[in-house]
Amino acid sequence: MCKYKTMSESGFTLPEALLQLVIFLLVMSSIPQIYAWYSKISESFLGTQTIAYELFLNEFRNDLLNVIEIGTPTNNSVEILVKNNESGGSGNNYYYRYNYRFSNKRISKSYDTSNGMNIMLTGLKKATFQLNDERLTLNTEFKNQMRKERIIVVPQKEE
Repeated sequence: MCKYKTMSESGFTLPEALLQLVIFLLVMSSIPQIYAWYSKISESFLGTQTIAYELFLNEFRNDLLNVIEIGTPTNNSVEILVKNNESGGSGNNYYYRYNYRFSNKRISKSYDTSNGMNIMLTGLKKATFQLNDERLTLNTEFKNQMRKERIIVVPQKEE
């Protein structure tokens, strides 16, 4: 018996080496396409988050238009007292107390008249409310590290 192997027994043949090279080139050529697909998905997700954030801010500002009183915000919530001008011609004014709160990676809005709660914004890592004079600052950080800060000027009306 021969103790040494011939080259064809211990290494690759030329067709095997060419086949492995073709497979390697196919895998490597797909990497730019996968990256382009990932970039498009990522941009789409960020665009969706931005739209949801702007819609939330629009409703938040609408609630602040008729604000009577803003409670002292904690880091993760703010309570506001709002006057409803739609009295239906009866001359009675209705007041609502809303509580915007960040918990469980979302901002929700609860009402004092019921046990109901609306989820206003999701996909958050952190959100804080701060009140300085007539400026309410909302700092948000999304799960994808995108950060947004909005300062809303809220002149408090007196009844």
